[in-house]
Amino acid sequence: MSLPKVVYFFNPISPEPGGGEIITESVGYVPPDRQIAAMIQAGEALNVARSYMYDFPSGTRIDDEFSDPTRVRNFDMADAHGIKEALEIRLKAQRDAREAEQKALKDREFAEAVSQAVKASVAPIVPAPPPTPSV
Repeated sequence: MSLPKVVYFFNPISPEPGGGEIITESVGYVPPDRQIAAMIQAGEALNVARSYMYDFPSGTRIDDEFSDPTRVRNFDMADAHGIKEALEIRLKAQRDAREAEQKALKDREFAEAVSQAVKASVAPIVPAPPPTPSV
């Protein structure tokens, strides 16, 4: 025996007018104090990022005689390399002079210590008493 086939026809629910895709978020409410704190932090980060665009920090007095050779027209990497080599030679000469001065000071101190040790170790020569004649 076969059962009769039952077919249900549901009436489709018509959408609300203006209803459709929801484009607003319904979760994740951020309170105003957190929004303000985030804006303040973003402003501070922006100030830091902008300060990296300048050679000197704000509020620094720049000497009138300061000149940046890299800002001169027709300055190229060969010029920069020459400046770098000249600075390295000058720094090496200063370092060598300082090391030579320190070595000379150590040598003088050592020589003084040796001379004082020699003076202290050399006792004055006292003549031996004459031998006594034995009888």
